[in-house]
Amino acid sequence: MDIRGPGVAERSPLALAFVGDAVLSLMIRERAMESGDNDAGRLTEAAARLASARAQSVMYSVVAPSLSSEEAAVMRRGRNANPRSRAKNAAVAEYRRATGLEALFGWLRLMGRDERARELFIICVEAYELGESQKAKNIQGNKRAETGGAYRPPGKTAEIGGIGEAAKTGGGA
Repeated sequence: MDIRGPGVAERSPLALAFVGDAVLSLMIRERAMESGDNDAGRLTEAAARLASARAQSVMYSVVAPSLSSEEAAVMRRGRNANPRSRAKNAAVAEYRRATGLEALFGWLRLMGRDERARELFIICVEAYELGESQKAKNIQGNKRAETGGAYRPPGKTAEIGGIGEAAKTGGGA
């Protein structure tokens, strides 16, 4: 039985998501390796961040405007499917959107549209990483506002004229 070609459209969206999960996992791992890091633990952490239902839910929203009507229909079918399992660390809506994204990538792979899958993956990941970077900047900005100036990590004292804040107030050694 040939799993590729015209019959792919009749496949269950959950079967497409099954393949798409593997496709995304491989693309995510390849992306992690591009960092040049060889530590398996750090590579696994980096991959896990992008492979989460939460991250894939964000990617679903990011990639939707870039899809053809045919691709969008596949992704909707995946989102609307009723999986038997539930996400451990995500809301039901996030899990459904992640399933939709996986169905799309499975469908693209089985249709032989690997270049399109790579193009959409880059859109997803770059937008997701930009969003995460922006969140980190916002958190840092909030910390600056709370401290009335430059962000100081916990445990650090402000230097005033070469003397630590703790020494100025008599709280030093």
